[in-house]
Amino acid sequence: MTLALQGTRHATRSWSRSLRQEHAMQQEPSETPQQDKQEEAASGSPQAAQHAFTDINLAPGDRLQIYALNHADRTRHICRMVGYLEGASLLVTTPTHKGARIDYRENDLVIVQAFSRNSAYAFKCSVERVCRLPFDYMHLSFPERVEGNVIRKATRVRMQVETRVSAEKAGDAVIATIENLSSTGALIRSNADLGAKGEAVKLAFRIELHDVTREIESRAIILNARREGDANHYGVEFRDLPPDERMILRSLVYQHIIEHPRSLV
Repeated sequence: MTLALQGTRHATRSWSRSLRQEHAMQQEPSETPQQDKQEEAASGSPQAAQHAFTDINLAPGDRLQIYALNHADRTRHICRMVGYLEGASLLVTTPTHKGARIDYRENDLVIVQAFSRNSAYAFKCSVERVCRLPFDYMHLSFPERVEGNVIRKATRVRMQVETRVSAEKAGDAVIATIENLSSTGALIRSNADLGAKGEAVKLAFRIELHDVTREIESRAIILNARREGDANHYGVEFRDLPPDERMILRSLVYQHIIEHPRSLV
């Protein structure tokens, strides 16, 4: 079979590589609001660069996220690439959730998302055939256009996260909102005065990653402060953040980019 699954002889190596991608993609499906309009990222987002499918450097066993535009909740599911024949078809495993096969049907229009090296990619295709033997897999139309965003080391994404902020030396904590976040810092909006440039504060906030709630606590330095409307805005840089918590934040940012490509700051 000429398809040869584009590198099946390298499958063992690609499966081990896919395990290293676990930090960037969910094991369970995630749900995002319909207002996200994610499909725009795969069909003309002005922020995304055009790429060839081969630029993604996918190999058999690599993990992808997929969801159907005609599914009411547009829940994202995890599948794995089986192989592809350039210009003809892309083969992926049929997603499952809690042991049950997800109902994808022929002619479903789907968005597929991938994370590779330092970029997040998305493309649109259709389900051409749903197969059951020798395992559950699907033939997708070969993507005509792939769009991607480069993820910089300190890439920031827009999100709304409640945080407690207090002066490093003394003072009661106040509730503020993180408006954008990276693995190295954040933009915080607060009605209260949190301090001046160069002063230190303590942050404590919760995030959800892979359906697990995690508490992040960090010392931070105010890099800039400005008044905008009826609120104060502070750009802060995390200091002394443990490596494991920094990795959690980086994973959160990667995952958010995959799910919300238009949230890049």
